Amino acid sequence: MDRAKEAYDKAERLERRLDGLSSGMTFSSLPDGGKLADLGAGALVFVTASLTGGGTVRLTLDDALVALLTAPGSPSAAVTAADGGELRITPDSGTVIDKVSVSVIGGADYAEDGGAGLLLRADESNGVVRAVVTGGETTVYVSDGGAFIPERRLGECTDADVVADGTAAFASGGRAYVTDGNKVRPLGRGRLVALCRDSYGLAAAVYDGEKVAVAALSDDLVPLRVCYCHATPTVSALAFVKGAEEARLVVCDNGRNVLRRVSRGGDVYRRVTVKAEVL
Repeated sequence: MDRAKEAYDKAERLERRLDGLSSGMTFSSLPDGGKLADLGAGALVFVTASLTGGGTVRLTLDDALVALLTAPGSPSAAVTAADGGELRITPDSGTVIDKVSVSVIGGADYAEDGGAGLLLRADESNGVVRAVVTGGETTVYVSDGGAFIPERRLGECTDADVVADGTAAFASGGRAYVTDGNKVRPLGRGRLVALCRDSYGLAAAVYDGEKVAVAALSDDLVPLRVCYCHATPTVSALAFVKGAEEARLVVCDNGRNVLRRVSRGGDVYRRVTVKAEVL
C-alpha cells in the first residue's frame, strides 16, 4: 500500500471538510466596544475579552443579548449563531476593553481592525474530526460529521496541536506540554509544538528557539526517547504529516518548508539520514 499517497488523500479530504470553516481576529483598539463581525448562519463563535475596571460587557447578535462578560479579568464566551447576524461588544460605563479575540468556525466577515490571526490544526479518524483553535484562549473542538462543538479549553497558548483521539500538545509561557484531558505532562522548554500518532504510537515535536526535538511518548504520555532533527534559530512553524505510517515532520525555517524524517522502529529510537527538501 502506498502510505504516502494514503496520507495525502486523507489530508485532502480533511482540508476539504475544514476549508473556509475557520477564521479569527484579535481586536486591540475597541476600548468602548463596537462591531466585531458579521457571522454566517450556524457559525460557532468563541470570544475572549481582556477587561479592566468594573461592571459587565455585553455580547449581542443583531441587538439580542447572547453573553454577558464580567470585569475585571479575561472572561470567555461561546456563542452559536443559528441564523447568523452582526456580532457586537458593548461595555458598561467604567469598564474598558483592552483586547478582544474572536475565533469562528463557520465563516465570518470581520470588522476592520488589526490583530493576531487564528491557528487551526486538525486530525481525523473513523469520521471523527478534532480541531484545535488558537485565537485568544485555545480550544479543542470535535465533530462527527456535523457542526463542531467545543470539547475543552487549553488556555492561552503560543502554539497547539491535536490528534484524532483528543490528545493535545501545547506551548504556554515558554514551556511545552501534552495532555489527554485528564492529565498534563511537561515536554520541557518550547515555543512551538506538533503532535501525531503513527504506527508506533504518539510523537511530539518541540522547538525551544534553538533546536527541534522529537519525543516518542508512552500511552501514559511520558517522554520515552528523544532525538534532535533540526537546529537553527529561525524556525517559525512545525507540522507533522497526519496519517503517515512513520512520523514525518515539516519544519518551516526562514521561509522554506523542510521535510524531516525520523525513524523509531522497534525499541530503539534512532536518528537516521535526514532527507530535506523544499516543498
